[in-house]
Amino acid sequence: MNIFLKAVQRINPSHPDEPKKWYLVQYTTKMVDESEVARP
Repeated sequence: MNIFLKAVQRINPSHPDEPKKWYLVQYTTKMVDESEVARP
């Protein structure tokens, strides 16, 4: 299983006029079956 990182910009909700900050977000990709996708 691979682990990927991507950079995203997010604002501070309490100070929306400030510049956005960069954060790393981890996401994974893998094959899943229907029961795993349909889990509540």
